[in-house]
Amino acid sequence: MCAASPIGRVGIFHLVRAANGLEVFRTFVESLRAAPPTCEWTLELIFKGFSKSDATVPYLALAKGLPIHTCSIDDSGFDISSYFTAARRTTHDIAMFFNSFCELVEPRWFEIFATAFAPATVGLVGATGSLESVVRNHLIYGGASPSLALRAKNYALSAGLAVVFPPFPNAHVRTNAFMIKRDMFLSTRAPGIKTRFGALVYESGWTSLTRQIRARGLATLIVDRQGRSFEPDQWGASRTFRSGNQENVVVRDNRIKEYETATAERQELLRRLAFGDQALS
Repeated sequence: MCAASPIGRVGIFHLVRAANGLEVFRTFVESLRAAPPTCEWTLELIFKGFSKSDATVPYLALAKGLPIHTCSIDDSGFDISSYFTAARRTTHDIAMFFNSFCELVEPRWFEIFATAFAPATVGLVGATGSLESVVRNHLIYGGASPSLALRAKNYALSAGLAVVFPPFPNAHVRTNAFMIKRDMFLSTRAPGIKTRFGALVYESGWTSLTRQIRARGLATLIVDRQGRSFEPDQWGASRTFRSGNQENVVVRDNRIKEYETATAERQELLRRLAFGDQALS
């Protein structure tokens, strides 16, 4: 029997999009079955875009035997808006959110997250984080043009983006896999997340989830497979997201896999987008 969690009742929220197919879900649920949380928990499956109720049957069969609760929503909006909808329908103390492409690769993942999250001074713990700035990316990497007119247009667009996104370094926990108090998550301000841009604002804008939690005087950390937790000034050397060979990452997703399969030149670009020179430390 699982012990009571020292951080409260835990909901494991996982977004299941019909558009992604069964095999994407299989990857996540098999990794969870192999390494379930060491406490009482509920797997909150967010079925998104399933037009017929019986279409979820194969998914439920894969998760048979796990403590499941389901939530069905339409396919509008993005991951964060889906998390808000599902979280409002539950009463968990702690929410752990995973996007569709997550795979747990460290058996002690829950213990690692829970240990980092337990201190009252911590408000948010993620599997990965970045210092990336949309403004910097657009200005330096999106506007490499010999045309003075196009460069001027690029600077104008970057100036507009700067109203919404901070400059580099822009520390933010990536929202692919993160732990937070459910009521704190629901109390955060979110734009109308109906577009990819809106989702990006919530993750890395001036009013990002990370910045809102830090404004409350709470730490925002990432963790690694060794059980260590890292403040933003250490993320580039953590060997998790776009760092080293990413050998210390606790949760893999499509962005982790993108880096794994990239050329050495592409990896160097991705590292510098995420961490600038910090990645070299």
